[in-house]
This record gives sequence, structure tokens and C-alpha cells, in this order.
Amino acid sequence: MTEIVNSSFAAPAARRVVRPSGLAAHRRGGALKGCLIALAVVAVIAIGIGVWVAMSWKSWTAAGLKAGAEAVVTQSGLPQGDKDRIIARVGAVADEFKNGTVSTQQLGEVMTVVTTGPIIPAGMIMAAESKFIATSALGDAEKADAKLSLQRATRGLIEGKLSIADLGPILDPLSTTDANGTRTLKPSVTIEDIKAAAAAAKTKADSAAIPVEAYVANLADELDKAVNKALGRP
Repeated sequence: MTEIVNSSFAAPAARRVVRPSGLAAHRRGGALKGCLIALAVVAVIAIGIGVWVAMSWKSWTAAGLKAGAEAVVTQSGLPQGDKDRIIARVGAVADEFKNGTVSTQQLGEVMTVVTTGPIIPAGMIMAAESKFIATSALGDAEKADAKLSLQRATRGLIEGKLSIADLGPILDPLSTTDANGTRTLKPSVTIEDIKAAAAAAKTKADSAAIPVEAYVANLADELDKAVNKALGRP
């Protein structure tokens, strides 16, 4: 008898499992290895940049302090000799910071002395005195009185009896202020401007009981004292 085999019951054919060839596996392994190498290179570069920044930030800070001080002092109207000494003094402190002799806190205190202390405002008053009063059309007695009043205000500022806020009425007639709050002496002023500034200086000096006598500050010496105090030096 002929045996009939139902094709629907035939054993299914075995599934064909396709395995990656050795070449494909090698390529994937090589790509992974390449990615790891790239990551390692990026990490090394990042670490290198971090080390470079850590080693360089003091130099950048010192350079910035020098440039900032020079910009402020150059616009102050101080005599050139005082400008040179002040810039050199600040530069020396910046170099000490870069070399590690001066700490970050000490540097901050020195920067405060230079940028917010009385040295620059006092220098502006002195510059206004020499620039405007001597060449004005005021009489000799009026010149002498105006000069004395401004000198007394300068003394009050240096000795701490007057604050920088007290200088507004004195400097407003003689200077202009930009959007950043930086004062610059006017190219020229009127007699009324000089009289207004001198009267304000006298009022402030009288209220602070500043002696009525001539006073000429050596601002470079004053800066040395202030910086030494900030650094805790005699």
C-alpha cells in the first residue's frame, strides 16, 4: 500500500541563523576602540586645559590689575611723577601676587584701596586746582582763597574726615561723569564754576573742622602707606 505523507505535517525546515562574519565583528570592535581612544584624548585635553588655567589665572589677574590701575591713574589728572610711582607700586603688588607673596585677600584689599580709596579723588582735586585756578581770570586774593579751600578739602579726604560722597558739590562744577560713573575734568571751566567748587570745598572743610592752612599731599606716599596697611606691613 502506498504511504501517503501529508505535506502539512512535514517537519519545518531549520531556521538559518546568520552570524556576523569575522570581518564585521572586527570592524565593530575597532570602532569601539576608536571611540574609547577619542574619549581618552578629549579627557587628556580637558585636563590639560584645566591645569593650564590653574597655573595661569594668577598671571591673568596680575596683568588685569596692572592694566586697570594704569587706566584709572592715567585719567586722574595727577602729576606725571605721581602717576608713574602709583602705577609702579600697583605693578609691584601685582607681581608679588603672581609670585605667591601676596594672597588673594590681600590683593583684593589693595584693589579696594586703589579703586575706592581717597587717592584718585584727591588727585583730581589737586589737578583741578593746578589746571583751572592758576590760569583763571580770578584776582590774586580770590585765587589764593580758592586754592586754600580745595587744599583743605583734599586734606580732609586724605585724613578720612571727608568722604568721597562729600566731593560731589566740589567736583561737579569742574568735571563730567560718564555712564559708568567715571569722572573726567572738563577741558575748561568758567569763573562761576571755580567759585562754586571753592565755596563747596570751604563749606565741607569748615564742617569737618579742617585747619585753615595750606596743604600739599604727596599722593604716591599716601598710596604706599595705604598699600602697606592693606598688606599688614610697617
